[in-house]
Amino acid sequence: MTKPVSLPSASRLARLAALATLFLATFGAGAALAASLGVTSSRLTDSTYASSITPTTCTLTGATNDSYVNQSSTGSNFGTATTVSVRSSALANMRTFAQFSLSSCSIPANALITAANLKLFMNSAPAVTRTYDAHRVTASWSQSTVTWTNQPSVAAIATASVATGTTSSVTLTWNVTSDVQTFSDGTANYGWRIKDQTEDSATARTGQFRSTEYGTASQRPILDITYYP
Repeated sequence: MTKPVSLPSASRLARLAALATLFLATFGAGAALAASLGVTSSRLTDSTYASSITPTTCTLTGATNDSYVNQSSTGSNFGTATTVSVRSSALANMRTFAQFSLSSCSIPANALITAANLKLFMNSAPAVTRTYDAHRVTASWSQSTVTWTNQPSVAAIATASVATGTTSSVTLTWNVTSDVQTFSDGTANYGWRIKDQTEDSATARTGQFRSTEYGTASQRPILDITYYP
């Protein structure tokens, strides 16, 4: 009977390094032993075994918090809107925020997050393609109170960037695996901010997405997570 592998609590890199070391130690040692016994590759038989560890996938449909903020209306809150927007426009930029609670996924301590994708359904695309950056949010916020004036701080470097294209009614996907691993390891989870990579466009360029408040569940924000315990 095979036993499940217990992964140590460490960074994603450390986990991957540990797995690689285990693999090399297991199969490298076997090859060395075979050589010492005079067994050549022609006398070896490849065998395939089913892994004792299978990944778990959790899909979160609908964000715990989602809203957008508008530079041209600095004190306004849009937490109940059925759509959220990203816009590049001089003195009228818009940014979208989304946060998901991971509790329902029951991700165990020491889990290795192998994939995490933030998905937003873009019901209205900009007239020309834009690049939208997802930054990890680093401070608390609420969809019922967030405004341009009090919007939370974010990580300086974008976690992922996506080209919008100009086609409406498509889903945009950001790879946020590293952030979800960080959340799983204990860093506070405040979600993400989506903004145009180049704000203050002379010509307004706007992309619009369905929010959690939208009636059709399949078009609400989604966070897909795959992990190994």
